[in-house]
Amino acid sequence: MYTLTYILSVLLLAVVYADDSCSRDHDCNDYDLCTTDLCTYGECFYTPVECDDGLSCTIDSCDPTIGCVQYAEECCDDNDCTVDECDPEMGCTHTPFVCNDYNMCTDDECVPSIGCLHKPMCCCDDDECTIDECDPQSGCVHTDLDCDDGNECTHDKCDSVKGCIHFEATCDDDDECTDDHCLVDKGCQFDIIECDDYDECTIDTCESGSGCRFDPVECDDSSECTIDYCLTGFGCTSELSDCDDDDECTEDGCDDLTGCYNIPVNCDDGDWCTVDTCECSSGCSNRPRVCNDDDLCTVDTCQSVSQSCQFTPVECDDDNECTTDQCDEETGGCSYSEVTCDDDDEC
Repeated sequence: MYTLTYILSVLLLAVVYADDSCSRDHDCNDYDLCTTDLCTYGECFYTPVECDDGLSCTIDSCDPTIGCVQYAEECCDDNDCTVDECDPEMGCTHTPFVCNDYNMCTDDECVPSIGCLHKPMCCCDDDECTIDECDPQSGCVHTDLDCDDGNECTHDKCDSVKGCIHFEATCDDDDECTDDHCLVDKGCQFDIIECDDYDECTIDTCESGSGCRFDPVECDDSSECTIDYCLTGFGCTSELSDCDDDDECTEDGCDDLTGCYNIPVNCDDGDWCTVDTCECSSGCSNRPRVCNDDDLCTVDTCQSVSQSCQFTPVECDDDNECTTDQCDEETGGCSYSEVTCDDDDEC
């Protein structure tokens, strides 16, 4: 395709050089690459060069200094959503642009003034218990949220509105004999309670329903001769029973089966000539038996062997045949009176 300016310039040259005489084509050089210079029958003729390349996608023109010039046809329709191309036979074409980025995680669209837009796809399912993600190959993925807080002392659950919720674990085994508590790394622990009151005088036990019990220790050594009791810090202690009845007239002792006994003391010294008695405060007494016949003229004695009292007349014999020896019953003394040798016989 030639411009009007180009055509006019060629015609002008043809007029200017039409009368030139020539002997050869070279003589007709007009120094314009847009003409074909020929010498015909001694005259110069200048024919415009045919620059049409037969393509619909070029703008054909000629520059006198360089010759034919083909400019690509400008098929831009100022729409960024079309692919502007030129078909050699049909000319300009404007094919809608496909904005598919083959990414399932974008919403693809085209805006004429901007071109392709690939907006991130919202995979939100309005469920706080899922992790909403997008896989470029498969699209939206909703993975269950892991609400495990790594704490064995909580119960973990998920609420679709609130998300993860962690309830404190209740560690109660309904046993008063355990210390119920929770360890973060192990969970509920039920440690046996130590029911020790550090008193040797109690039996320490535990009952599930009531807890620790401290029952008094029964201190019994099975002997009736001891007083059994418990002493804090030492435990059971047994002291001998005091069987002393503070009576010197009894023999005090103890029998393991029957306990204390107080047997009357035998104060018999085996001597008939003593009177055997016992006084509570002093014990046995063995006083001499009193053999008294209330006669001052007898010597009163006791005979152990014969177990009897003897009353022997007082010996008033002065070995004098000339006296009469006798005992005075009132004084118990001897009296001696001369013997009267008068037989009243004068012969």
